[in-house]
Amino acid sequence: MMSFFRLTGNIFAIILLFSLTTGCDQVTPGDLIDENTYIDILVEMHLLAAAKELDDDEKRFQAGQKAILAHYDISREQFQRSHTYYHRNMDSQMHRFREVQDRLETLGSELTDQYNQHRDSIRASMDP
Repeated sequence: MMSFFRLTGNIFAIILLFSLTTGCDQVTPGDLIDENTYIDILVEMHLLAAAKELDDDEKRFQAGQKAILAHYDISREQFQRSHTYYHRNMDSQMHRFREVQDRLETLGSELTDQYNQHRDSIRASMDP
């Protein structure tokens, strides 16, 4: 299982990638994704990116991205416009990315707790 420190490093690498690929568009898009939905999408995209490290299948990765955007009824172009808009204020964007990081860490802790509880229940059922 990938460590969360490695996942956190991946988050910042993705932030850098987004930084290099977006401009400083000052126009608010008419179809701007609300901030909470934007953060939800980023969390899911980061989970998908982490899964891609385990299974380097580009087709599955692309399909996963399409599925995430379809779930939120958002096009890739709409996401990119919203990302460009949100990214123009780096202080606010870093706050959003810290929120993404916090959510991922919380998910990791919850999964670890569930795993430990399941493991302990199996051990308890095996004890005479």
